[in-house]
Amino acid sequence: MHFSTLLSIAALLASAVPLANAHAAIVGARGMNGSQGRAIGVLATTPRDGTRRNPFQQDASIIRDREIQSGEVGPCGRTLAGGNNNMQAGVQEIMSEFGELPLVAPGSTLTMTVHQVNADGAGPYTCEVSMDGTGAQFTGVQIQQNLPGRNGRNRATNTTPQDLVVTMPANLQCTGGANGDMCMVRCRNPARAGPFGGCIPVQQAPNGAGAGNGNGNGAGAGGNGNAAGGANRNAGGANRNAGGANRNAGGANGNGGAAGGNNNPGAAAGEEEEAA
Repeated sequence: MHFSTLLSIAALLASAVPLANAHAAIVGARGMNGSQGRAIGVLATTPRDGTRRNPFQQDASIIRDREIQSGEVGPCGRTLAGGNNNMQAGVQEIMSEFGELPLVAPGSTLTMTVHQVNADGAGPYTCEVSMDGTGAQFTGVQIQQNLPGRNGRNRATNTTPQDLVVTMPANLQCTGGANGDMCMVRCRNPARAGPFGGCIPVQQAPNGAGAGNGNGNGAGAGGNGNAAGGANRNAGGANRNAGGANRNAGGANGNGGAAGGNNNPGAAAGEEEEAA
């Protein structure tokens, strides 16, 4: 009798603990001039056509404040496959894979591709940036386009890649990394079993680079700039075609724009937690 009672209590406690299954991964990020990257801990070998814990959730990040505060994990959380997301090693892996980090500038946009594995990898997401790249302190960033969802849940978008678009702060000053120009962007949803999300290292573009959003609009620094992956530069009278916009280097007029997005929070309520 005593033994069966203990089993019942154990079962009750187990059912009260949310499963630590990771249900979303930020598999891509696009910055200025076509620059690319992804979240730390993401594995290119993970299949994206299913919802189970193994193998589909293995490289998605679980980022819980209580685990960070206790020192169990770093500011970028952990994955099922790799454990703690080591920020320095993660940046090096992304550099090896892409040869670059996504470029950003004050007021520019960063477009991330969030692969929602199952229901509680949905939106809405919140994002912030650590300007020294360490994750010791974060500053909130404006979201132009969010993922649909309610409290991090939306079954309609299972196994679906979706864009998450943010605007960099006007006072952006990246000081991290070996070259002193790296920031760390962190995005998370509010899922009860999570939060789920990821950390994306980005590089601040040098002064004079166009702050484009990858969709044809941007803010040129030091000239007329509609930067979308490139610019026409008049430098000393020589015209250079490098992509999609005009920039007069040495000029004084700057025209800038940023494409807005839709924050789309709708989703079905009352769904059950996914158990892989």
